[in-house]
Amino acid sequence: FFGHWFIVEEYHREGLAYFYTLMYFGPVFPLMMALASFYIGRGKTHLVLSITLLMNLINVTLDLILVFGIEGIVPQLGAKGAAIATVTSQAIASGILFVCFIWRNNRQRFATNNWRPRWQPISYFIRIGVPSSLGHIFDAGAWAILFNMMARTSEEHTVVLAIGQSMLLLFFFFVEGLHKAIVAICANFIGAKQQQQIAQLIKSTLKLTLMFAVLLSIPFIVYPDSLIHLFFMAQGQPEHLHNTVNLLVTVMIWLWLIIIFDIILCSYAGVL
Repeated sequence: FFGHWFIVEEYHREGLAYFYTLMYFGPVFPLMMALASFYIGRGKTHLVLSITLLMNLINVTLDLILVFGIEGIVPQLGAKGAAIATVTSQAIASGILFVCFIWRNNRQRFATNNWRPRWQPISYFIRIGVPSSLGHIFDAGAWAILFNMMARTSEEHTVVLAIGQSMLLLFFFFVEGLHKAIVAICANFIGAKQQQQIAQLIKSTLKLTLMFAVLLSIPFIVYPDSLIHLFFMAQGQPEHLHNTVNLLVTVMIWLWLIIIFDIILCSYAGVL
């Protein structure tokens, strides 16, 4: 309903097709998170990791096929092709996790074939999950508004923001992975009545954050040009991109700070 408002008119041709495709298949994303949580909460992360790697491999392969097309076989779909690749890979991963979820061992041990709704735990999960969900909604809404503002300002601002977000997502795996690990470990500590171990967990997390910050400073602060030029390889280094590259060097420093503070925030949020 809000696609035409969030996406600037100049980008309607590619942007709306991408946006609507993702929205039509929106339930696939929380479905995968819910199924993955069944394993992460029990410390069974190897299956989730394997399926996630497979999902990304399928996504990249379909991106190459659908975005650029295959002459005489598959037409070039552009941004819509990228969206189709994303939802298809997510749907395949969710399907695999669901089959594993209702596998015989899980049915016998955890009664995963019991489809009868239990409203008391559902209402409890809603109370626990709504604040976090609202946080994600506000976060995504803020990004959408920011993109809209940059797109209305100039094409250069849009390029800088898009590349910056791509770099943020590229290294955000550490934030997301650490958050899920902390949630699972804290839940296990609380279940085992070993809450005193949580303080040590936070200390270990801060040490990991410091190590990651040092490693991340190499491509983001020490040698930012090597990472930035990957986005302009096809165009070389034309003169009109010189100012864009300089802006991105500054953006890289702020992205480094954002990732570090996000790690710290998600760490304490995971404990809470």
